[in-house]
Amino acid sequence: MALAKDIGIRIRKLRLLKKLKQRELGELIGRTEDAVSQMERGINVPTLETLVSVSQALTVSLDELVQPIENLGDGDKRRNRLAEAHASLIKMNDRQLDLATKLLEVMIDHERP
Repeated sequence: MALAKDIGIRIRKLRLLKKLKQRELGELIGRTEDAVSQMERGINVPTLETLVSVSQALTVSLDELVQPIENLGDGDKRRNRLAEAHASLIKMNDRQLDLATKLLEVMIDHERP
């Protein structure tokens, strides 16, 4: 059941990053608020179909949901930062996204030798 807890922790963290309530995530994936709560607490292991729905609703890869936490090591901090950045980018309108993309390109070019 350790994997179920890891998946639940990840679902909760990503849901909160998106500022979704359990009820709202449940509506997006066709499940009840209680079902989402049980997934997040590691009580019920979500089916593959549900995991796919969750990954689509939270705009993350399926791999990000199912990889055991202990396998992430130091990369977990980077994954968390990337998930936060991704959540911010999704909220942007097209003009803001264009500007953010250009800013990132400048930052990347500035760091090159």
